[in-house]
Amino acid sequence: MEPIQKYEAIISTIDLDKMYHKVTKQSRLGAPEELNYAAMIISFAMRYVERIPTVKDLIKRLRDDIDFK
Repeated sequence: MEPIQKYEAIISTIDLDKMYHKVTKQSRLGAPEELNYAAMIISFAMRYVERIPTVKDLIKRLRDDIDFK
């Protein structure tokens, strides 16, 4: 199974709506509105699947790996 197909299969089983509702901005203070919370949730899930040890390594992988984008 290709990495993209593997990621899609895993993402389709996760209920992102509940997680997205918990982490979205509730007030006008704090983080900017334009943050992509859904992408952050998915990237953290893929971090555990790919066994990426730190958030710093995850950010590097997101920038460099075309399959991971």
